[in-house]
Amino acid sequence: MKHHGLLIVLVCVLQLLVGCSTPPDGPGELHHDGMERAYHLHAGEDLPENAPLVVVMHGYGGNGAWVREHLGWVELADQEGFAVCFPEGTRDDRGNQFWNVGYERHLDSEVDDNAFIVTLVRHLQERHDLDSDRTFATGFSNGGDLSIQLATVAPESFRAIGPVVGTMMEPLYASCSPDIPLPMIAFNGTDDRVTRFDGDMANEDGWGPYESMPNIIALWRDLNDTELVTTTTLPDLDVEDGSIVELERHHSNRHGREVRLYRVVGGGHDWPGVSGNMDVDATGEIWRFFESTYSPE
Repeated sequence: MKHHGLLIVLVCVLQLLVGCSTPPDGPGELHHDGMERAYHLHAGEDLPENAPLVVVMHGYGGNGAWVREHLGWVELADQEGFAVCFPEGTRDDRGNQFWNVGYERHLDSEVDDNAFIVTLVRHLQERHDLDSDRTFATGFSNGGDLSIQLATVAPESFRAIGPVVGTMMEPLYASCSPDIPLPMIAFNGTDDRVTRFDGDMANEDGWGPYESMPNIIALWRDLNDTELVTTTTLPDLDVEDGSIVELERHHSNRHGREVRLYRVVGGGHDWPGVSGNMDVDATGEIWRFFESTYSPE
């Protein structure tokens, strides 16, 4: 029994020394700002050294487990050779997990999700030898909002963002002046009744005033100093889904930064390719866009 106890102690010490107290693939916790914050990291067995990292954030009232199981990121990560992390938000007074992006119902919240995500990606980069120059943020709805917020307040921590049915609350939009303008790929439905395509500056839905997608795209177009725009209607692969996709690309001949909007005409509050519009696979398109911002070795 004494030898068994000593063995356990030695194993724990060895784990700490080699930095393996957190599993390379699976659930983990990070102590941040007085709380134990949960996440799930998927890093395949054949992951190359210095691999890219994608952070995928759930929507309001959602969770990372659902995102991990349903949006195809795990399978794509194994296929393309990157790590993917699914962090968990905290719970508000209604018991719903959320990201603190300035919704009216969360104005009294002191949770700093910007700092948590930045701390998390640095932790994962150091612990698992992931590439700090190829770290990306995406998310659904509230998680998409946070990806845009991170690009505004902490652009040095990411290379590009990919919000799906995300938006910018008015205070963030009004103060948006990042030192590093990040490329962005966005998906939004024109008939979305949760994240309204035309915004909700009158705060009719009670989330707080937020901007329209045309205004948000124009802001990031200007931040990225793009002078060209190309609009294409994608093939209507599923005529039964009640929507079509218009791809609007803002780009430049002078640099590689791009702002891309997939406008789902007739689309709602969905992740294209998983629900709602089936003409485009948002997960695959986001990764290909992320990958285009660097030259794979």
